[in-house]
Amino acid sequence: MQAPILSVVVAVYNVEDFVPATLKSFERQFIDQSLVEYVFVDDGSTDRSLEIIQAWSRQRKNATVISQENQGAGAARKTALERVVGTWVTVVDPDDIVGRNYFSSILNFIERDSTQVADMLVTKVLVLNGETGRAYDTHPLGYRFKHGSRLVALQEEPTCIQLGATAVLRVERLKENNLTYDTRIEPTFEDAHLLGRYLATTRDPVVGIVADAKYYYRKRPDQSSLVQSSWSEASRYSTVLNLGYLNMLESIQAKLGYVPVWAQNMVLYDLVWYFKEETQQHSKTAWISGELRDEFLQLLMKIFDLLDVAVIEEFSVNPIWWSMRQTILGFFKRTYALNNRIVQWGENRSDGSNQYCILTFGAEPVIQIFVNGLEVTPSRNDYTVHSYFGVPMMVERNITVGSPGRVRILSDGRKAIIERARTKVATPSRTSWSYTLAPLDRAPNMLNTALTQLSNLDPRFEKTFAKIDKISKRVRYVSARLEVESLALSEGHSKVLVRASRNVLSKSTHSSEQAKAKERVSELTRNAKSASVRKKYHNAWVIMDRPMRADDNGEHLYRFILNNRSDINAYYLLRKESPDWDRLAADGFKLVEYGSDESVLLLLNADLRMSSDAVAEVMYPISRKNFSLSGSKFVFLQHGVTKDDLSRWLNPKGLDGIVCATVDEYESIVGPSSPYTIKREQALLTGFPRFDRLHELADKRTADPDLILVMPTWRQYLRDELEACKNDAERAHIFNDSDFGKNWLEFLNSAELKETAQRLSQTIGFIAHPAFSSLIDHLDIPDHVSILDPAEMGFQNLLIRASVFITDYSSVAFDVANLEVPVVYFQFDPEVMFGGGHNFRKGYFDYETDGFGPVCQNAKSAVSSVYNALEMDDSMELLEYKRRVAAAFPYADNKNSERLVQALVGLIE
Repeated sequence: MQAPILSVVVAVYNVEDFVPATLKSFERQFIDQSLVEYVFVDDGSTDRSLEIIQAWSRQRKNATVISQENQGAGAARKTALERVVGTWVTVVDPDDIVGRNYFSSILNFIERDSTQVADMLVTKVLVLNGETGRAYDTHPLGYRFKHGSRLVALQEEPTCIQLGATAVLRVERLKENNLTYDTRIEPTFEDAHLLGRYLATTRDPVVGIVADAKYYYRKRPDQSSLVQSSWSEASRYSTVLNLGYLNMLESIQAKLGYVPVWAQNMVLYDLVWYFKEETQQHSKTAWISGELRDEFLQLLMKIFDLLDVAVIEEFSVNPIWWSMRQTILGFFKRTYALNNRIVQWGENRSDGSNQYCILTFGAEPVIQIFVNGLEVTPSRNDYTVHSYFGVPMMVERNITVGSPGRVRILSDGRKAIIERARTKVATPSRTSWSYTLAPLDRAPNMLNTALTQLSNLDPRFEKTFAKIDKISKRVRYVSARLEVESLALSEGHSKVLVRASRNVLSKSTHSSEQAKAKERVSELTRNAKSASVRKKYHNAWVIMDRPMRADDNGEHLYRFILNNRSDINAYYLLRKESPDWDRLAADGFKLVEYGSDESVLLLLNADLRMSSDAVAEVMYPISRKNFSLSGSKFVFLQHGVTKDDLSRWLNPKGLDGIVCATVDEYESIVGPSSPYTIKREQALLTGFPRFDRLHELADKRTADPDLILVMPTWRQYLRDELEACKNDAERAHIFNDSDFGKNWLEFLNSAELKETAQRLSQTIGFIAHPAFSSLIDHLDIPDHVSILDPAEMGFQNLLIRASVFITDYSSVAFDVANLEVPVVYFQFDPEVMFGGGHNFRKGYFDYETDGFGPVCQNAKSAVSSVYNALEMDDSMELLEYKRRVAAAFPYADNKNSERLVQALVGLIE
């Protein structure tokens, strides 16, 4: 029997729902099956995976099944490599799909490489949505295929890297160099580790780009794949770096005497994902700390020692924004920065002023600025601290020199070298080709031959030929798409075809609707410029809280303007179906319906937009695609005091202003240690408008506070678990069995808490987060606990009744502390909350040293602290908390709205 040319390795583990599609994609290959062998290794599956691949393999002489105990994907592939007999070998994951001519394209390429110069082949990966079955050409390395199939010398084009297992390797080369998978490397990079060492077996590796071989990488909707879930594994921050990146670079250096650019690019490509993940507010890397983080950072230092500055500067395979690149260069390549760098942004402004950015990676230097020989003070001086993995790595200080003339800057007494900012790095491009492929040998096509002959006889047929060719390509594309979707979803072709037809009809209808909408946009844009509309909405302030809700800083600010500043042309934006609409209309609010044509006319003429939230639907109440709001500024009124680090959420938003309520909050946003990009003049330390109303209500109350008010925050991880449940009973079981549910229910059911409340004539009131309010009837909440609805009773009406406030992390603690109400923090899971299990990141606020009450780790101590707050209001401990409250709030009056209006006027002048 002839030995196969291509061996296909499939490592199988618990993929019974996916592997049938993979096997069907093998069956549908347009090849002589004797040219391919399949080697399956079942890695101790506990489902029907082994049974499925055995049944499939029994019908085929070119398929082998090996079964072993669970050791990981790398170990399974290693076992398979020992058994393959083909000339070339590749890997297919058992939850992915290969295109109908995947293997034939590889075999054709091998044949076209007549001089056999290629050391490795790579195929085109498309990202397959596991939920819809649709495939997208969005893989970051997809640029390699835009010039079609070709041969690439990595020395000439070092960005044509490959990290995934879908590469095609020479079996003899692997065996000659004793190369295989390092089974210790997990959960990622084991493939790239092998590929890097394999390519280093020659000084001038050549990669074959097989553009028409399409591999569909399934992205599971439940994020259960190894790559998707690996951020939670400690080994990704230790083993992967040590045995993966570092070992690969050191091995290549030992073999070649240097580290080629292509190898550096491979490691940089993977490392950049760590830094990008860190920039997310709800980051999967946020949990690492202590010894693991220290080890991670030490390994990063060793790895970057092997990466060249020039390679990092020019790296564009996995795009990096400017500040991240500067942070990496300055922190990990210290000699590059010599402690600091000074960058000039653009050309001098028309008024002669200059903008400079001072990047510092160690102790902050003493900066002196001279214009025409005279020392000057910057007119703008803003700081942003760039932190990754809990470590401040770079301080970005932006200054504006407002005086025209010749500028000279001294850094620690030495003349600084000022460089121009270079924020763009060229994307990977094709180089001249040193190697060529033999012409593609296509089978004769009778129709094409006839059309070609007709075209030669009469040029008029040339256009017809082009149209038919275009239609033919479109048919092939649609056919392949429907086939992949059918396999991915395990659905028949007819069902997929019907759904596709409906989508086409839907798109047609949508296209018609879009044309009408475009016409309407043009009409509204014209109307917004009319004299009558401009007069009505001239210098307008648009205020809102949320589209469906009021009763936050927006409403309270508007109420002040309505009663005190008739000179301000202010409007309040709200949905008409909101439960607050009639109430506000009765109070005389100038209401504009959210999303209405009138709201478009208003917003296109406004000076200011304001909201107590900063999500897209309030920052841009009308379509950004259709309308520009560049003529107005957006001010974030805030929903609560920012005590955690929200910089990763707020920085990309480009706020024009943010309202602050405490001194420490203000300094955390614009001070020298700030992680925010917000300028000092954009932070408005005025206090929250809603504090005014809170104090008014407190002053008017006729009864003493009677509520032991309990208000826990929510948990992101628990929300995800509850959403996966089928009914409320199942959700209630998950809730009751969770750490969150157990602790809070233990607190509410405490006999000591009940006795304290009864003896002091207090009511235990519980405000449930909306995410689980529907479960209340299914939870073990005692009868003596009152379930409170802020929407019905008024949130501030509840706060002024509080005699003590119990929460875990809620910023509402600042509101009640402003009223001098004692606070108790019940925190049983800080590691989860600040370790990526929620969207919290530790900021300046330390609950132990800055909090307004004791921090308790269990229900018993929380109940004891409630008792102390109610019975021992003159204790030294409580006096300390009162001192912290006094130090936190710069104003102890009800003029917050007045101050804010004055600040807003200054912001737009």
